[in-house]
Amino acid sequence: MDDVDKVCDLIHDEFKGLEHGADPHVISSEKVAGMQFKQVSFAEGYKRDDVDKFMREAASALREEYKV
Repeated sequence: MDDVDKVCDLIHDEFKGLEHGADPHVISSEKVAGMQFKQVSFAEGYKRDDVDKFMREAASALREEYKV
């Protein structure tokens, strides 16, 4: 869960910076699209399908809206 949270923070920072006209530098759409997380059994965490969907949507938004 911590790994997913860290990546979400990076994505958030990238969008915030881009919204304010900063040059892209935190994370790229290719990096987001290629991320894989360790699947943990019998532990509290996010649903894999939800994380995968979010990552696809974030990568698409970075690529299409910001050309990152």
